[in-house]
Amino acid sequence: MLKEKKQRKEEIIWLDDSLNVSQEDNAWTDFRSLPADICEVDQPYQFFSYFFTKDILPYITELTNLFSVQVRPEKPANISEDEIKAFVGICIYMSVIHLPSTRS
Repeated sequence: MLKEKKQRKEEIIWLDDSLNVSQEDNAWTDFRSLPADICEVDQPYQFFSYFFTKDILPYITELTNLFSVQVRPEKPANISEDEIKAFVGICIYMSVIHLPSTRS
């Protein structure tokens, strides 16, 4: 099994243009089902902030750090709100922009 993983790892080829995605590929196609205030959003950060408000991020951060202490009290993670924002942003980006899988 270890040999199979090494072979798969060597087969992965990333191209410099793999992250370039056109505006047309990411454009909204149906605005009818969205609330009116979200349709006025122009920037990705505004869209992110619509769902992840200033109230929810400290709560997620607090619970993440609490879990970290419960799992490994000798080495807490001390995650910041900016790190939570970055993580969630990366998760959203990866769900929208589909890149070649490293597991295929």
